Formats: sequence, structure tokens, C-alpha cells
Amino acid sequence: TSFHFQLWKHYNAGTLMEILDPNLRDQCSEAEALKVFQVGLLCAQASPNLRPPMWKVVEMLGSGDRVLPKPTEPPFINVKGSNAKSESSGSSMSLMSNSDKSPFSTNQLSVSGVQAR
Repeated sequence: TSFHFQLWKHYNAGTLMEILDPNLRDQCSEAEALKVFQVGLLCAQASPNLRPPMWKVVEMLGSGDRVLPKPTEPPFINVKGSNAKSESSGSSMSLMSNSDKSPFSTNQLSVSGVQAR
């Protein structure tokens, strides 16, 4: 949890690049690194209803200059847990379509078996 606390502290201070692994600094731009940090914080929000579904995570990481919503305080900071209400939760909720309001995803995978003749 100490890394998580440091991550949140640096996010609030606008100094996330200070905790980026030095080996990765030459491999990505500052904008890309900050986007990954912010998407990670969105995925760690206290309430599952505030977390983006995986398809949205892929979309956010793949988009260019798209403005991302601000994450709410993660569960290791926010002692209120999933009952917490935040000013930014409205923008986070916009990440989910009406069919995504459940904290659980539906598996769309089909399985086929192969049998010898």
C-alpha cells in the first residue's frame, strides 16, 4: 500500500513522472506515461461502479489526446469505501454505458470441443 499511497500523492501533486521507472523513461512519452497512471487510478476506484469496463480501458489507452475523467480517491485512501460519493463520480460514471452498470462483466466466450472420429 505504500506505493499506492505514493502514487495517489504524486497524482494530486502533479508529479507522477517522479515515480516512473527510469528504464521506461526512454520508451514512452511523458503524455503516454501520465495517461497510463491515470487509467490505472480509474481502475482502482473504491466502487466497482466507478471503474471503467475493460473495453473502455483499451479505448482510453488507445486514444490520442482524449481528456480522461479524474479518478476518485482509491480504496486505500478513501476509508468510506464503495459508499463514498465524490464530485468527480459523475464524470467517472460517464465511462459506462447503460448496459455496463453492473459491477460484473458477462462472459461472451463460447467453447468448442474437438472429438476424434
